[in-house]
Amino acid sequence: MKRMNYNWKELERIAQDRVGWRMLRWLSRCDTDKNNKITFDEFCRGFGIKLNEMRVEKIERALTWDNVTPVKPSNIDIIKSAMSETKQAKVIETFQKLMQQYGADEKNLDKVSSELKKFLEETYGNVWHVIIMNGSFWMSYSHEPFCSLQFKMNRHSCSVWRTPSGQRYSS
Repeated sequence: MKRMNYNWKELERIAQDRVGWRMLRWLSRCDTDKNNKITFDEFCRGFGIKLNEMRVEKIERALTWDNVTPVKPSNIDIIKSAMSETKQAKVIETFQKLMQQYGADEKNLDKVSSELKKFLEETYGNVWHVIIMNGSFWMSYSHEPFCSLQFKMNRHSCSVWRTPSGQRYSS
């Protein structure tokens, strides 16, 4: 009975504070200074997300909301994306330039792949993966938040993603 009274009192306290059970879970995970507020910094630390990358992502998404996004070329089909439109445009533009520079011949696709990987790592940090394919494909992989893109240009499909830092993200 003692345990039940404790739980009931705890439920009353939560109801009075108007904080739900799910919110308590997030507060306990992210609210490091225990002030019942989660700052952007605390949120990123709580989920192991790199703060400077989230700030860049926030700016890029704000540009999208303000309709300052680049136009996607007509010969590109986005298959799947977890990336801001600004970042997508830079990746696709680089891919197109490399395809023009080296040609779409299969013997040169390894150069396109390695140069695109080099661009991604110099621009957005380590560790990126690039796959260029012909035809159908199916994939399952883990990636950093906002760091995955699959698109098709003519007969080539391209998939790029950044490897997670080893921390699992759960909700």
